[in-house]
Amino acid sequence: MLSVLCLPFALFNTAATMMEDPALPRHHLTVRLHSAQLDTPAPLLERQEQQQQLVCVAEIERFGRLRAEACASSSAEAILCEFEEEFEFVVSPTGRSQHLKLVLFALSEQGQQYVAAGSLGLDSLLGSDTPHQRVTVPVVDEVGKHAGAVDCTLRFPSRPPSAADGDAAPETG
Repeated sequence: MLSVLCLPFALFNTAATMMEDPALPRHHLTVRLHSAQLDTPAPLLERQEQQQQLVCVAEIERFGRLRAEACASSSAEAILCEFEEEFEFVVSPTGRSQHLKLVLFALSEQGQQYVAAGSLGLDSLLGSDTPHQRVTVPVVDEVGKHAGAVDCTLRFPSRPPSAADGDAAPETG
């Protein structure tokens, strides 16, 4: 069932990327995943005796989908997964609200099992002069109950000059 759900998103992302206007300004956004902590372990993760593989899929609609895998260590109270993975997206203003979506899956013999997901609005970050920001993205399980959080840092290593810079008085020589 999961592969059926992923296919339309992959096709949509590919088609939308091909239709982008090359004249629009582009921002390079780097998302560094640090860790994921799940307060309520998913049933599949609770049943596993060995260390469990957890997958985090990061997606920005129209600008790509990237994934990282890491081993999760669990205790009676929580599951912690250290990623230390870096994703890079090239985004441009679309006139619509943009979100970074983070989806966590557990790997098993049956494939991937959904664990939790969350999203973060990027509009304020894209319009900000802040070059990087560490954020915690809350995630919810399949019934919408708070399940934990993903810790990451968002950076704009190659930000074009802001519109405000163009409004400054010209320098006199």
